[in-house]
Amino acid sequence: PSVTYVIQFRPPVGRHLHYGMQMDIAGAKPVKIGAGFSVAATKHAAGKYTMVTTIDSMTIAGMPADQVQKMISGTKVTQVVDESGHIISTEAVGPMKAMMQGGSVGSAGAIFPKHPVHVGETWHGSAEAQGAKADVIVKLIGVKSDGGKQLAKLRLIPAAEAHASKSGTITITIETATGILRTMEMSSDAGPAGPGSKMHLLVRLR
Repeated sequence: PSVTYVIQFRPPVGRHLHYGMQMDIAGAKPVKIGAGFSVAATKHAAGKYTMVTTIDSMTIAGMPADQVQKMISGTKVTQVVDESGHIISTEAVGPMKAMMQGGSVGSAGAIFPKHPVHVGETWHGSAEAQGAKADVIVKLIGVKSDGGKQLAKLRLIPAAEAHASKSGTITITIETATGILRTMEMSSDAGPAGPGSKMHLLVRLR
């Protein structure tokens, strides 16, 4: 019998996690964005977590820093998430609330398996971004230990593109015991700037 792993969403209440994000869009109009944000579970009651995400800093290539600061100041997202990572409600305030409506970058969505899984196993989940839900196929690529914590590396492929030869993939590393996101890397040949644009996104726990 192969070794199986329990991968669950149990974020520590009251602990602030700080992330760095780098996004590059290549194409006719290249875009480079860097950001720092923090995520915290502020409450756990009746099987639900309250997750609060705030943007701490942002740099956008070619845009004055004070203009960027105005854009992000006061932006906050409060979400209620159940123990499987499903987002129940989202409330965003501040100038960038439209962009953040899709939710916290610190939560990868409802991608947690309902039972222990072995390396190479796949299961169905759903990920949310910008308010849109997408069914994804999740695969456990590997498990490693880091500083006494067990980390799972997962690959997410949109179910609609599972049979496409080229599709955007998302690779994430999370702590198996808590579901805390360590890294998320996303690359896509069809970037938001239209055909021919490429996008690369990297989020990392600081």
